[in-house]
Amino acid sequence: MQDNASTTGAGFTARMRVDPLDRKTSPDKRTARIKGSVTGQLLRFRTEQICRPEYSLNGDTPPLMYHDAMTGSSDETSSWRSLRRDAEENRCRIVSAARLLFAEHGLDVPFEDIASHAGVGIATLYRRFPTRQVLIEEIFAARLEQVVKAAEDALAVDDAWEGFSTYVVQLCALQAGDCGLRDVLRTTFPTARHLEETRVRGHTLAKNLIARAQEEGTLRDDFSPEDLVFLLIANGAFVAATNQISTTAWKRYVALFLEGSRADRAHPLPEPPLSEGQMFRAMLAITSGETPE
Repeated sequence: MQDNASTTGAGFTARMRVDPLDRKTSPDKRTARIKGSVTGQLLRFRTEQICRPEYSLNGDTPPLMYHDAMTGSSDETSSWRSLRRDAEENRCRIVSAARLLFAEHGLDVPFEDIASHAGVGIATLYRRFPTRQVLIEEIFAARLEQVVKAAEDALAVDDAWEGFSTYVVQLCALQAGDCGLRDVLRTTFPTARHLEETRVRGHTLAKNLIARAQEEGTLRDDFSPEDLVFLLIANGAFVAATNQISTTAWKRYVALFLEGSRADRAHPLPEPPLSEGQMFRAMLAITSGETPE
């Protein structure tokens, strides 16, 4: 009798220690014991991952009989797949509900409301998205890519002022149309790595837009990237206060901001812009709800 039971498939070998006291146990009973153990459960999960096409070492889809050999009967496999399908459907319902409620009410929507709207229990929601930032990143990573694309398109416009001003109006319009994005564009989430990486890319492109318009002589020389961030903070607050009164009132004040940003309208300003570090602290204060020190 061998000391190890092994099963091979798709270039992967799963080896399980067989207790010496268990040598005389029949293979069928030993297999049942292993499948019921914690090790067996972990192995079943790992096997399912390995048997997915993207994990195949030779690029071919592993045979289903390998999966069945490791996980048991076809009925058991079907039941396990049904549970996975239900879990994915729950996840999709949560994401759809959160996207809708965030867009309508902002990022402070209670998790209980999201779970209720999705038709799942609060424990299911927390199991899929343990923190609010994880859910926010799931929803808004793609939306921030739209902001990056808008900046790239603006840089492709020959007239630097037109590119800059169009980009500013587009950002503010996105805020007006989605309360969740309104909040994302004026706050920061340091632990949401993908979200912050995309934000940094957009901010870098915005700096290029500003520098290009200043070199053209159409944007005032003392305009800073932090002034643009301040506009998004101010516009987000303005939209939140007026959205139930007028959905387009923001356009007037963004136009006033742009008119005051033109180089040929420039007059000395009473204060310098905030530094990048100061603006980050201000955005972090909005996120946390605390006053920065």
